[in-house]
Amino acid sequence: LFTSGSTGKPKGVMIEHSALFNHMQWMINQFHFTANDKVLQKTPYVFDASVWEFYAPLLCGGTLVIAEPDAHKSPKALSTLIHQQKITIAQFVPSLLEVFVQHPDVQTCHSLQQIFCGGEPLNPTLVNNTYKALLNVSVINLYGPTETTIDASFAIIKPNTKKISIGKPIDNLHYFVLDQQQHLLPEGLPGELYIAGVGLAPGYLHQPELTDASFINHHF
Repeated sequence: LFTSGSTGKPKGVMIEHSALFNHMQWMINQFHFTANDKVLQKTPYVFDASVWEFYAPLLCGGTLVIAEPDAHKSPKALSTLIHQQKITIAQFVPSLLEVFVQHPDVQTCHSLQQIFCGGEPLNPTLVNNTYKALLNVSVINLYGPTETTIDASFAIIKPNTKKISIGKPIDNLHYFVLDQQQHLLPEGLPGELYIAGVGLAPGYLHQPELTDASFINHHF
């Protein structure tokens, strides 16, 4: 997948099949996806978050429901589709979720059981508004760059949570907080987050210098 990250210059991230397999196995097991689930696929497929929307229902024997192009921009269209198809699992960036839960038709989306958020910071007010609008859902915060295969960590956010966390690493991934000399920091001290494990890409396509700068060996 080509991602610009924070630089604005697209670079091809090489993701291995084993990394994707690890992510999908973790997700299906962690959140108990079953053949009864209906997953809404609405994320444009140029974004890594679209990948699990495609694979999850097919791997657990559930139903894949693909929204029409640009339907992700319309809360009314999404509400109608979720209601008609009885969607149980959906993913939102927080800015879209905020508009979605304010739309009056969201009251018809009783089938929703799990809402996954990612791509932007999630705030406590939005989480509470989501729980008020959708009484039967669980809100999950996902975090991770494309280079770590879609999601690297998760947190199940409860109602009335005052501080939103990116949570803990998914299966077979590891987090390290290091200082500027890449020394491991004690708990509670600010530093830079480094991610390791089977989800890590081998590098960038045809960009060895950028790969060497971003992907480093570690001894932890």
